[in-house]
Amino acid sequence: GGRPQKLPILRLDGAHSVHFRVRSTMPLVISLADDPAVMHDHRTHHGVGRYLACPQGGQLQAAMHVMFVAGHRGKFTLSLRMTGTMAQQELRRMLEGMYDPRESANIADLVMEKVTGMDRTSRVVHKHRELSPEQEADLQRYSEDLQKGRPVQYVIDEAWFAGMPFHVNENVLIPRPETEELVEWAVEELGKNGLAGTRILDMGTGSGCLAISLNKKLPRTQVTAVDKSHAAL
Repeated sequence: GGRPQKLPILRLDGAHSVHFRVRSTMPLVISLADDPAVMHDHRTHHGVGRYLACPQGGQLQAAMHVMFVAGHRGKFTLSLRMTGTMAQQELRRMLEGMYDPRESANIADLVMEKVTGMDRTSRVVHKHRELSPEQEADLQRYSEDLQKGRPVQYVIDEAWFAGMPFHVNENVLIPRPETEELVEWAVEELGKNGLAGTRILDMGTGSGCLAISLNKKLPRTQVTAVDKSHAAL
C-alpha cells in the first residue's frame, strides 16, 4: 500500500558469487527458478549467467531460491551452488561436440553417478540437491580429462561389468560388453555339463573382471587369475 520498492540489482562476479544491492526494510525472496529471464535452454539473453564459465553455463533454472533480509542499504554476497541436474545438462552439452548425443548422455550419466554417489533414479528424486564444493572440484577435473579425449572409464577409474564396478586405469583394458556374453556362456555351459565345480585359469586377467564374475556366478568353481603385468595386478 505504500511507495513501491526498487527491485534489487543483480550483478554476477565470477562463477559462484552474485551480489545484490537492495533498498528495502522488508524480507525479500528471489526465486530464480520461476523467473522467465533464467528459464532459457542455454545462456540467457538478460545478462544472468552471461559470465558464468562451464560447467555452470548460465543454467540457473534449477531450484535455487535466494533468501535474505535487508535491514538497511547494503551489499550482500551470496553463493550459488550447482545442482546435479544442472551439472549433468552442461556436461552433456560439452560432450556433444565430441560424441553423438546418446553416447554423450551415457558418459554424463556415468560421471554424475561417480560424482554424487547416487544412481539415476536417486538423482531424479533428489534433482534439486546442490553439489558440494568437493563434488564440483571432482566434476571439473573429470570434465577437463574428458575434453582431452580420455575414455570415461579411465577418467573415473571405474568400469561396470556383469553388474559390478571394477577399478580400471591405463594399465588394464576396459571391460567390454562382449566379454559379459562370454561369462554368461561359460556359466551356462559349465552348469549344463555338471562342471560348475571345475577349476578355471584366467590368463592375462587385467582388471580381473572375467575371473571375479565367473567366481561370483559359480561359487563352487576354483578360479585362478594371472597376469605378467605387475601394474595391472
